Amino acid sequence: LRFFGGHTADVTSLDFSPDGRLLATGGADATVQLWDLEERRLVRPLAWFEPGPKPFPDAMLPRVGGVSFSPRGDEIACTADGIWLLTPSSRSLPRRLDHWAYSLAWAPDGEYLIGCHTGSLFSLDPARGDVRWEQSAGRYGYHPQTKIGFLERGAAVYVMDADGISIRDPLTGRVTWTWPPDQIDWSPVVGGASRDAGVLSMAMLSD
Repeated sequence: LRFFGGHTADVTSLDFSPDGRLLATGGADATVQLWDLEERRLVRPLAWFEPGPKPFPDAMLPRVGGVSFSPRGDEIACTADGIWLLTPSSRSLPRRLDHWAYSLAWAPDGEYLIGCHTGSLFSLDPARGDVRWEQSAGRYGYHPQTKIGFLERGAAVYVMDADGISIRDPLTGRVTWTWPPDQIDWSPVVGGASRDAGVLSMAMLSD
């Protein structure tokens, strides 16, 4: 067991590089840090985000809400006062995409991102910043604990939130399957996907 010290506030998100050698962490201190797991050291802070205008009243800024390595490991996408693309191998400045999200994930081919904020789920072209599709949230909207990702090598998108689990078409964002039935009142606690993204699991509290 190894403890790393570098953030000055709570760590809010983390992700491993595809080769397992690096770890990226985002924190409530508005920073993204890069760690070398083999040498067990901090490589360097990748970004620090100053407070900016809120995209909607309940947005919590500049807290880093999510970090995600690209499948090739050459970029890290993170959320703060927007979606930012960082380059772990150089000291180049972060590139900001004109969108905002609580959570995000790369497609397995690295060609696009999916993200969610309070009102919608969307797909984004990271090279051009264009939105490929956008779909409205469910009854309760999305929140910082919403989990999103891909199943079966990109064949489907999953969303875990206060509405339950939904499976969506990656080309359109449309819902193809949901659980649980509407009559069940419940509160999600934590969830995730297996390493090969073939199995989903979720813990919940039922009223």
